[in-house]
Amino acid sequence: MLVDTVVATLTPIPLYVGPDQLLPLTSILGAVMGFLMIFWHRALAAVRRVRDLFTRTSAESRRTDA
Repeated sequence: MLVDTVVATLTPIPLYVGPDQLLPLTSILGAVMGFLMIFWHRALAAVRRVRDLFTRTSAESRRTDA
């Protein structure tokens, strides 16, 4: 009976997420977002370059097949 009470009491403790766990995560998220905002034009250019790399190869292969 006492063991059941202790187990029932201690089971939800690992599920608790308080501010002491969330603050480091939000700090990391804020740092990443701030970095992206500062260098947004470079990040967007890199994404476009990768996209163009894939779209050019597929467009060139269509031209040579036709």
